[in-house]
Amino acid sequence: MTDTVRRPGGEPGLAASHTSAGGADGHALREAERRRQADPRSALRLLDGMHSAGLRHADPAVSGRASLMRAQILGDLGDYERAGGAIQAARHDLLAAGLVLETYSTDIARARLLRLNGDAQRSVDLLEGVLDDLPASTPAALDGSQVVLIRARVHRQMGLSLAARAEHGRALHHYDLAWNRFHSLGDAAFAARTACERAASYLSLDMTHRALDDLLRARQELTRLGQPVAAARCALTLSRAYVRLDRVPQAVHLLEDVRPVFEQRGLLPEVAELDLAMAEALLQAGLAHDARLEARAAGEIFTRLHRVEGTAQANVVSGLAGLVIGDTAVASSEIDLAERLTSSRRHQQEIALLRLSTLLVGTGRETLEQARRLSALTQAMAHDSGDDTLLAIAELAAALSAPHGAEAHRHLDAARRLITTHELNGLEVARAVTTARVLQLQLDLRGAVDEIRAALTAASSPTVHVHGAYRPLAHLLVIAAADRALLELLLDIGTPEAVTEAWRWAAVTKARSLSDLASTANQHPRSAQDALLLPVHREAELETLSQALDHLIDPSGEIDLAAIRATHVAVRRDIRQQIPHARLPLTEDHAVALPPVPEGPVLQLHELGPDLVAFVIREGQVYARRLVGASADVQTAIAEWHAECSRVQRDAEPDVGPDSGSGPGSGWAGHHSLHTLATLLLWPISDLMADLEEMPLVVVAPGSLQPVPFEALPFGGRTLAAAFSLRFAAGMHDLTSMCSDDGGASTRRSHLLALMVPDANAPRIADETRALAAIHPDATILTGGNASVESLWRLAPHHDVVHLACHGLYWPEHPSSSGLRLGDRWITAGEILRMDLSGCLVILNACATGRAHDTTSESVGLTWALLAAGARGVVATTWPVDDSVALAFATSFHQHLVAGFSPADAVQQSGIDVSEQFSDHPWAWAAHRYIAAGATVLHDA
Repeated sequence: MTDTVRRPGGEPGLAASHTSAGGADGHALREAERRRQADPRSALRLLDGMHSAGLRHADPAVSGRASLMRAQILGDLGDYERAGGAIQAARHDLLAAGLVLETYSTDIARARLLRLNGDAQRSVDLLEGVLDDLPASTPAALDGSQVVLIRARVHRQMGLSLAARAEHGRALHHYDLAWNRFHSLGDAAFAARTACERAASYLSLDMTHRALDDLLRARQELTRLGQPVAAARCALTLSRAYVRLDRVPQAVHLLEDVRPVFEQRGLLPEVAELDLAMAEALLQAGLAHDARLEARAAGEIFTRLHRVEGTAQANVVSGLAGLVIGDTAVASSEIDLAERLTSSRRHQQEIALLRLSTLLVGTGRETLEQARRLSALTQAMAHDSGDDTLLAIAELAAALSAPHGAEAHRHLDAARRLITTHELNGLEVARAVTTARVLQLQLDLRGAVDEIRAALTAASSPTVHVHGAYRPLAHLLVIAAADRALLELLLDIGTPEAVTEAWRWAAVTKARSLSDLASTANQHPRSAQDALLLPVHREAELETLSQALDHLIDPSGEIDLAAIRATHVAVRRDIRQQIPHARLPLTEDHAVALPPVPEGPVLQLHELGPDLVAFVIREGQVYARRLVGASADVQTAIAEWHAECSRVQRDAEPDVGPDSGSGPGSGWAGHHSLHTLATLLLWPISDLMADLEEMPLVVVAPGSLQPVPFEALPFGGRTLAAAFSLRFAAGMHDLTSMCSDDGGASTRRSHLLALMVPDANAPRIADETRALAAIHPDATILTGGNASVESLWRLAPHHDVVHLACHGLYWPEHPSSSGLRLGDRWITAGEILRMDLSGCLVILNACATGRAHDTTSESVGLTWALLAAGARGVVATTWPVDDSVALAFATSFHQHLVAGFSPADAVQQSGIDVSEQFSDHPWAWAAHRYIAAGATVLHDA
């Protein structure tokens, strides 16, 4: 009788015992199975020897079984071409040995290979043929358990192939049959694996809690049985269930935990799947830059493995992330490529919803024509596949392109019925925005506002996520379209109440990421032992990242951008401890918690497509001006200004204009870019800011406008810094209450902690060290190698003020890896997020530490990370600063600070001192600014 071997890492195998060498061969197969868990390539070498021995002894049973297992391992490794050849050899040898039942194993392996290569239909056809060929009753000459086992394996593969074709109802039927048969055979391992695969279909049918139950039990069972690869594969699906339930941090942590299982064994297909799952989780969390990097890493592997559907999905996710970031041209090409590659229903849904989201923010005849084309194309795809999601998107596109209101409402009613009947919750916001656009054309602006407001509130409510319904990734862009449409409608209404609500929505949507980060920052251990940062196995990766960042700031070194990107791929998960979710803050009754209007004065700039909106708040009243088409012109002027700063730093010869004077209050305007920026940003609202001069003015700008030298802009015959006492806020929502007050002033042992890292490119940091020691005799000052990352983590929670003088780097491609070069290595924004800086004032006397990249969430950079870690305020720079200027600023700032000035006033007075000592060029005196959470700035003001 033939023995059945349970295969922890792959399919159930069959060990020979009818040959004279059967016992030894059976042992060799079991040893190959054991090695497959830890070192698949070692298992291949053993099987190669076994296959050769079978050929030498003319024993086709031995060579056939070895070839079959080789095929399965090669499939795990993504070598599908060699796997196909091994399957053919195995079938030939097993037939020659008369092992008819075992030839079915080769058919199952071939069906698996077809599915992995994207040909699910041929896989299903082959498996249906196997089911037809298997005897209905077991002949006396055959082992009944073998037939049951083969049927179980066929049903399992049938479920996987049907799931690949999105036929999840049929797939569940076959999974249930397979699970029952494995359970009846006592094969706990394959019963658990089947449960994991069944859970994926549950997720596709929005049965998330049933999937979660299956996955948790199955992963626990596979771990108990010592099958790490199968348990890790189960974790991939479990992470997607967590994302559905709005538990993104758990998903990210889980994926990080299982990554080594795949990487150490060289299981490239699983590594790519994990990268893709990570990208989807990060994109749902609003971390678009990191998501894009993960998706591209997955796409490279899928392309190398010729996995077309995987490549398409990676392009979809990367394209969506690119659109969120604003890289429209490249993102559109990625999505176009995905559309050509894929036949997957899920991909078609994502792409169709993406196309719809772009139409929801468009206007004019071209948009109507695009809506007609999208409706026709999606209708055709829905007709072919019977997909209700595609049909609903087609109806919404048809409503946008309808020539008159009655027809538009007929399509909207049809879409509403489809969404309600089939519980297509991910389309509800898209339906609301489409309805609002139709009502807008009918001049029913109030009705349009009510539609979007209700949809955004519902989308942010925790009750939406209780059942874990599928939310398309393109849902993020639909939310962005809803935000934009709501602001446009409220501004078009134009009443004081509508303008006030527009400001409140603009403020709260920009605060999503930062408030969530601040609220979750205290959910993780902060002790020195726990925070020592990172697991040991990541130290080498951090050192590699430090070397890459060193290359970026070394003008004499040759920068290998490809190597730096590869390094960032290895450490891109610095941010993993703090993953936000892009929900709006809610009140107890699940209404959106809009912030109260401050007394003012406040100037808040908000991006609205190609336009900017300038909100001015004075005496508790909100005013707004829409700066049409200003965004691109502002970015051009910013680039010109930074080119001027680079020239000045290089030549040390400011290009002083004819109306220049001395000091920051003189109205210096030697570079025309400052005139351009003032014309674009300040002159349209000059009447709203009249009679406010000499008052504290709070400025709130998105990340793309943070490089604007607001302090130096001409205003009323002088600079804005001379006209007002300027404060800069990270956002106007009350973020400070989100941060822990533990370790406040009463528990801190000392006032100032300074970490000073001088080198050949910044020698005057040594002079700065001596200056701080004179101003703060009781300060804790660490220099050189003692100014380490570990020291910062350990000592910062016990000081009120933290001063860092070192090199800084803003990395626009990967803002969460922007960093500060301390004595031992770089510390990144992602690491800073996990620090305890509750109540600290942080001074970053380094280059470009105040820069940030703006996405649909909050502005991402070093300042963002410090505020999210609890800092009450940050003094940072908006462009590279000269070593001597940095010394003069630090000396003056701390002298004013100990004299009782507020941080914002100390920065302003230090700017005056720097201008008197060096130059009235704003490159010198306007580089530093004070940035804080909105509530802190208003309190200080």
